[in-house]
Amino acid sequence: MDMKNPLVLPDESYGKLVQAARDYYQSHKHKLSDAKSAMVCMGDLNPANILVCDQEVYLTDFEWFGVDNDMYDIAFYWLFLWKYPDWQKSLTRRYVLSELDEENFRLNIIRITLSCPWWNRFERFRVKYNIMHPWVRYPVAAAESFKALMEVK
Repeated sequence: MDMKNPLVLPDESYGKLVQAARDYYQSHKHKLSDAKSAMVCMGDLNPANILVCDQEVYLTDFEWFGVDNDMYDIAFYWLFLWKYPDWQKSLTRRYVLSELDEENFRLNIIRITLSCPWWNRFERFRVKYNIMHPWVRYPVAAAESFKALMEVK
């Protein structure tokens, strides 16, 4: 992954597939830096970093802790629920409440998926199961609309 331009993918076939997502992100990313949508974020909210003990919830791993867009942690967690579409739906119903939330959620999905270092794992998934990993389909759908993103299987 090219850290100077995190939206450059290592594999050209994937690069062509997600070009619309890249273009959409580039033309709308300024919306993510709106001060009204800024908040403290964990930066790595996923099931492995959540502990439950005696009905108390604890978050761990604050390596990426900082200020970011208010939909960043929601989008990050939603991505890690890809095997559980009902949980994804429940999460978005609870936290993605307005058109602005939908837009920020979509932009964060594109930003997170296209900047992650796991594209070689997605290719192994495609070869093993003869289907494209949802994390490859998510940015393509997110560039289209929130509704299209919610319909990815």
